[in-house]
Amino acid sequence: MWCAVTYQRVGERRRQLVAVARKVLTERGTGATSTRTLAAEAGVPLSTLHYVFGSRDELWRAVLEDVTADLSALVRRSIGPGMSFAEAVEATYRDFWASIEHCPEQELMSLELFVDARRRDSGRDLARWQYERYAADCAEAFTAVLEHSQERLAQPLGDVVSLMLALSDGMIIQYLADGDRERSHRLLEHAIDAVVRFAAPEKEVPAHRVRALREVRQP
Repeated sequence: MWCAVTYQRVGERRRQLVAVARKVLTERGTGATSTRTLAAEAGVPLSTLHYVFGSRDELWRAVLEDVTADLSALVRRSIGPGMSFAEAVEATYRDFWASIEHCPEQELMSLELFVDARRRDSGRDLARWQYERYAADCAEAFTAVLEHSQERLAQPLGDVVSLMLALSDGMIIQYLADGDRERSHRLLEHAIDAVVRFAAPEKEVPAHRVRALREVRQP
């Protein structure tokens, strides 16, 4: 019983510290945030923070996992039942961009964590994991769409998702630089069109219909 209660308390403390870390990092950035700052903000001894998270890298990873989970959940919420692939791409892009405009500082925080991890040898795996996890979650969501819509793509789904992320990243950096919403909305339309054209989704022909067409065409 003691172990179960202790584990539960550690889990609760972990969630609390991740929430505080996201808030502080979003407001102040990685350069002005230390574990001591986070402990003070959370109202816990520094030793407690280091007990829950053995290192700053471990805490940063937990924050990125939390952010990535939110983005993956947004993709799943955006895709409604019965959507075609093109409709799913459009809905995902629009909802994602709305979240960027709602809180651009959080996206800046994610980029800072990525750059911070990428610059350190110990964090390179974390930087790679961030992109691979988000790409995998997007691919999983779109795979379900393709199965239900009975469509197939002209390009590998992994390449389509990579293009979506690449376009999104470029648009995000431009928006963070100058906050030009009008241009961002124009680029959003072009991004949706570019991804759909690249993927070139089309309805699959059921196997029994293919056989029937072959039989009709036979002399």
